[in-house]
Amino acid sequence: MKSLKEKVFYEKSVKHYEGLGIKQRANCIIKLTNYELQLCDIKKRPLFKIILKDISNVAIISDKEIIEKDKSVIGRGVVGNVLFGGLV
Repeated sequence: MKSLKEKVFYEKSVKHYEGLGIKQRANCIIKLTNYELQLCDIKKRPLFKIILKDISNVAIISDKEIIEKDKSVIGRGVVGNVLFGGLV
């Protein structure tokens, strides 16, 4: 069986926000190929690869949306602590 050559459909420089064991605000490159979604370092070396068939949902969010989400999480924690007391 002949293997198909990888083809890059989309490539974009981005800043990493959090998680995956990558430094926060690190410059990265996201690449969409015919096989997978790759998160690469700035030298285009793949750090993580996700096979396309394993992706069920994708969302692109702005810095403002991330900040609003963080505020919401903190607010819920404060309200929960006031209503139910601290957890032991």
